[in-house]
Amino acid sequence: MNAHKGLIRDVVFVVDNKRIISACRDDRTIQFWTANLIESRSDAPQGGSASFGIVAISPDSKIIATDGDDSTILLWDAEKCIQVSKPLEGHTSFIFCLSFSFDGKRLVSGSHDKTLRLWDVETGDCIGDSLKGHLGAVNLAVFSSDGRYLASGSHDCSIYLWDTMSGSH
Repeated sequence: MNAHKGLIRDVVFVVDNKRIISACRDDRTIQFWTANLIESRSDAPQGGSASFGIVAISPDSKIIATDGDDSTILLWDAEKCIQVSKPLEGHTSFIFCLSFSFDGKRLVSGSHDKTLRLWDVETGDCIGDSLKGHLGAVNLAVFSSDGRYLASGSHDCSIYLWDTMSGSH
């Protein structure tokens, strides 16, 4: 089913496995789909400072994280489709990946600026310094199930394992 007017950059299942969310940078929209993919929600967040190339959903399906045009991250209420925090600022280039921790309390972002950042989802604050080490854009990041470690992959063909407590790899 066609709903976007351009390249679909990301798609995620909502935890209930009855809905998916798709993101398109070209038409600056995200779409919510039912499991049968027949209808999309017209009240989904659109435009503004969001480019919607990357999308992640919290494990409890309450918060959606998207990238912004200006290297920021936006957090949205998944039911009300409203922004729920200030833009998360810190990266100096495009966001390439977003991933929530399994408890939903933290978010990791990877960027073209070759860094990762950890965020407190409740406050919107950056946790510690940016994680540096990759020589290319960071395009993949995921938390371990206990949240202690973070694995990241980069355009430089490297994979790092980070200790989220110390920031070392």
